[in-house]
Amino acid sequence: MNETTDTRERALELAESWQRDFPLCTLPFHAIGDAADMTGPEILELFGNLTDDGTLARIGATIRPNTVGASTLA
Repeated sequence: MNETTDTRERALELAESWQRDFPLCTLPFHAIGDAADMTGPEILELFGNLTDDGTLARIGATIRPNTVGASTLA
């Protein structure tokens, strides 16, 4: 594998591993970076590349339907 393939595989692994437990904090990509021994900007670049090539449609927290009330600020 070449460096581009390795980087893409790493990005896919990170996206998959954070799919269910996306950090709900002020700097979520920094939190992911801390856990992956990377920086927030590096994580943003990896995920941005997956978004640019159409692999990811969106990045962010998902809230289960019917669990949030009308008064929830999100």
